[in-house]
Amino acid sequence: MSRTTVPVLLLLCAAVVASCGSPAQEITSDGVTITAPAGAVPPGVELGAAEVEEPPEAVPDELTVVSGIFELTPHGTEFASPVTVEIPFSAADVDDLGSIGVFTFDDLGPLDAGWTAVSGAQLDASGVATFDVDHFSWFLVAEGELGAGDDDDSAGDDDDSAGDDDDDSAGDDDDDVITDDDDDIADDDDSAGDDDDDSAGDDDDSSGDDDDSAASSLWEGDLSISTDEEAAGFCPQYTGITGDVTIQGSDSLTSLSTLACLEDIGGSLQVIGTALSSVGLTGLKTVGGPIVIHDNTSMTTLGLPSLESVGGDIDVQSNGLQLFDLPNLQTLAGGLMLDEEPALTDLQSLGTAVVIGGALDLGNGVGTDLPVLSDIDGLSSLVEVTGGLSVTGAAQLENLAGLGNLETVGGSVLIAGNALLDSLAGLETVETIGLHLSVTDNPVLNDMLMLTNNLSSIGGDVTVTGNSELDADQAAELTAFFQGIAAGVVQVSDNG
Repeated sequence: MSRTTVPVLLLLCAAVVASCGSPAQEITSDGVTITAPAGAVPPGVELGAAEVEEPPEAVPDELTVVSGIFELTPHGTEFASPVTVEIPFSAADVDDLGSIGVFTFDDLGPLDAGWTAVSGAQLDASGVATFDVDHFSWFLVAEGELGAGDDDDSAGDDDDSAGDDDDDSAGDDDDDVITDDDDDIADDDDSAGDDDDDSAGDDDDSSGDDDDSAASSLWEGDLSISTDEEAAGFCPQYTGITGDVTIQGSDSLTSLSTLACLEDIGGSLQVIGTALSSVGLTGLKTVGGPIVIHDNTSMTTLGLPSLESVGGDIDVQSNGLQLFDLPNLQTLAGGLMLDEEPALTDLQSLGTAVVIGGALDLGNGVGTDLPVLSDIDGLSSLVEVTGGLSVTGAAQLENLAGLGNLETVGGSVLIAGNALLDSLAGLETVETIGLHLSVTDNPVLNDMLMLTNNLSSIGGDVTVTGNSELDADQAAELTAFFQGIAAGVVQVSDNG
C-alpha cells in the first residue's frame, strides 16, 4: 500500500558544524550579495534575499533609513560559520559615513526579538555596507543610534528630568502627570491609546494593538524543536508559523505545554521519535500541510483538541496511542493512516469531517497492525472517502458500524485479516466503489449481504476469498449481485 511521508527536516545540522559538508554559495538578489563559505549552511538550505516594503516591527524613531529594507532567508537557521552580506545604501543621502550603521530586526530567538545594531559593519562611499552574520533576518542601513538622545539623567533625556522618559515630571514618560508616557492619565502607557495598558488601539494590550494581537505574531519560516527551552521561547511573541514545524526526539524535551499559544502552522507538523506522552498542542487549529506522528512510543493521546483543519494527510504510526480523538476536526484535505498502534482501542472522534480527501487506512495490510482496536464510532460523520478504504489486522473489531453514513469510496476497498469481524454491518449505505473490492481472510465473517442494499457500482474487480464462515448460499447470491454491478472480474471462492 502506498504511503506519503514527509521527510524530517534536519535543521539541527547547522548547530553541529561544517561537517555537514555543504558547498560554498554566492547569490545576488535585489542588489544584495550573500557569500557563504563551504560548510556554513546546512545541506539543502537555499539562501535568499528580497527587498520588502515593511519590516515586522516599525523602525525606531531615532533611526533615519538610507537603504531598502531587506529580508534574508531562511529565518531561524544558525550558520556553522559567518556568512558575508553586502547591501546597497544611498550614499548621496549621507554626509558622514561615521553616522550610519547596519541594523537588524533579530528574530532568531523569540524572546530576544527587536531592533539591534550589527557590529563590525564596513560602509564605503560607493554605497555598499558589508558585514558578517551567523543567522538571517531583516536588515537595513540607517543614520543615527539606537537609544540616542537619552542620557538617563539630564533634561531632555529618558530618565529623571522634566521632558524625559522615566522620571516624575510633566511631559515625560514615566510619571504621573498629564501628557507623559508612563503614568495613569491620557498618555502612552496606562490609558487608552498608549503603549503598555489594557485598552484597544495601544501597543501592549488587546485587539488592534502591537503586542497582544495576532497581527504581529507570525513566525516566518520553519521551526525545529528538540528541547523544553526551545519550546518555551516561542509563546511570548508568536501564535503562528508560516513554514514547517519539526519536533524531534530528545531527552531534553519532556512537554509541549509551553506551546499552548500556537494556533496556526502554514506547512507540515512532524512529531517523530520523542518521549512525549501527548503532542500537547492544545491551541492548534490549522495545519496547512500534512501531520506526521511516528515512533513516539510513550505517546498515549494525540492532544490536539482544538484542531479544525489539516491541508494534507494525517499519518500516525508506531506510537503508544490508546485513544485517537480529534473532536473539532472539520476539514481533512488528505488521508488518514493509522498503522502499527498496538495499544489503540478506540477511534473516538474525527470531529464533524464528512469528507476525507485521500485514503482511509486502518492498518497497512501486513500482520496484526491494530490488535486491540474495537471501536471506530468516531468515523460516523464520514460520507465520502475520495481515496481507498482499508481495514486490516484489527483483531478485536467485530463490525464496521462506525462507517454507517459512508456513501462513496473513490478508490479500492480492502477488508482483510480481521480476526473477530463477523459482518460488514456499517457498509450498508455505500453506493459507489471507484476501483476494486477485496474481502479476504476474515475467519469469522458470515454476513456480507448488507452490501446489496445500496451498492450500485464497482469500478474494478471483486475478490471474496478465505472467509471460512461465509456459507455457499450467501457466496452464490453475492456472486450474482457483484457480476451485475462490477466492471471487472468477480471471484467469490474458497470461503466456507
